[in-house]
Amino acid sequence: MDKPRAWTTDEVREKFIEHCLHMAKYWAEVKDPARIGSESEVHARCEGVVFSILSALDGCNAALPGFIVAPDPHPDDTDFNISQGNNYYPRSEPSANDIAGSMHELISKVKKKEVAG
Repeated sequence: MDKPRAWTTDEVREKFIEHCLHMAKYWAEVKDPARIGSESEVHARCEGVVFSILSALDGCNAALPGFIVAPDPHPDDTDFNISQGNNYYPRSEPSANDIAGSMHELISKVKKKEVAG
């Protein structure tokens, strides 16, 4: 038996992608009798995939840890956006701007804003 070791970056990436593909397959096949054949069925399935992926990033999945999800803008983006009068994404250590942790919980709030907006 091999000595336990840390997963490599490539292995972690592959495990995450496998999880996302598994969630897509699950949501493609799940049956919701209330929505079968309706236009909202496809939308509900798509939202289910999004929720599952955000939950995994947030660390709410037993098979995966939480992940740091942070903006990583190109070095020229800040100056360009300022010159255009636009807000810009901050450049710093990823953990300083980590947006993961409660993303899946914010889906309802964001959906309400879309409806209202």
